Order: sequence, then structure tokens, then C-alpha cells
Amino acid sequence: MSSEKEAMTAVAELLEVIGKHFFASDGLAKDIPFVGTFLAGINFLQDYRNKKFAKRITTFLTNFSIEDFNKFKKAIANKSNEDLGEEILSVIESLEKEVQVNMVARATKMHIALLEEGHSPNSIKYILDYNIHIIKQLDSHLLRGLHAIYSGQNSGRIGSVDQTLFNLGLLKQEEQPSLAGATVHPLPSFTSSEQGRSFYNNIVCGE
Repeated sequence: MSSEKEAMTAVAELLEVIGKHFFASDGLAKDIPFVGTFLAGINFLQDYRNKKFAKRITTFLTNFSIEDFNKFKKAIANKSNEDLGEEILSVIESLEKEVQVNMVARATKMHIALLEEGHSPNSIKYILDYNIHIIKQLDSHLLRGLHAIYSGQNSGRIGSVDQTLFNLGLLKQEEQPSLAGATVHPLPSFTSSEQGRSFYNNIVCGE
């Protein structure tokens, strides 16, 4: 295992990439009540000085209670999950919007909860991978579509958005009967699905 990979196997290393200078200059440590406990004695990495990336890490961490944080630390310290910390960090780095980072935090906590229930990492990893795949695709346009469908408003529907959400597995297609001999067939129609509602409630809204 490389030293770089080892640096990603504990939450302390997630804090390292934020940098002491960032906390000191912007005062973001006050937004994470428990962060001070982990700052003492840590040698901060100097390669991650990008303030935007640091803010994403801060956003991610503020989704965790002390208990959740300790569970995350325990999970990524486990050799069977040794790539989890590195993977989450890489995903956060690639995201543009704070709302997506919040969703990654919820997906991560869901994954850890499944691990706590005794599921093996290999048997449930596809769930985390699926959720992260969707999160990466959810720009503001698609998020508005999800809200329109699953918030109960059911307004402002756009056909291309519905099609994309269907392709992501967040909607199901309704069967449209075709008249015998018809040369023009009805356009596909989409409706809510159990999987889409679960993703919306648990990952988008954090219920």
C-alpha cells in the first residue's frame, strides 16, 4: 500500500487536506464543533490549498455528528474498507455544488449504517456506487425535476428531464396503449417509482 493511500484511511487525513491556514483565516472550524479534537498534533498536507475544495470537505464533515464521525473513522480504518476514504475524497473533489456534497455525506452514512448491520463491504458497495453515480449527474436542472415529482407539487415537468431521470433509475415508464393501425405512437410517459422516492427522501432530503 502506498503512503498516499494510507493517508486516506482515517478521517484525520480528511481534515489534513483542509489545512490549518484555511481554518485560521476563514474561521470555518467553528462550524464543526468536534473538529478541534482532531486538529491537535496533525501534520497538515500542503498540496490541498484550494479553498473551494476545502469548503467542500467542511460541508461534508458538518453532516456528521460526533457519533457518526467516529463510525466513519472506524469504517475507513478497517482494512476491508481501505479504499473508502480515498474514494469519498476523490468524489468530493470532483463535485461543483454544495448540495451534491451533502448528498454524498448522506450516502456515506447510509453505507456505514449497512456496515454496522453486519453486511459485508462487497455485498453492499454497489449501493454506494449507484448513489454516487446519480449524485454526480444531478445538476440544478435535474434536481428541480426531482423536486417537482417527489415533493408533491408535480408541476413544471419537462420531458427531457423525465427521460434522464428514468435513465438514472429514478422514474418508471408508464405503459401507453397504442391504437391498432396507428402510425403515430404516443410519447413515453413517466411516473414516480419506489426506488426514486427512496433516493429522494433519503439522499436528496436526508429524511
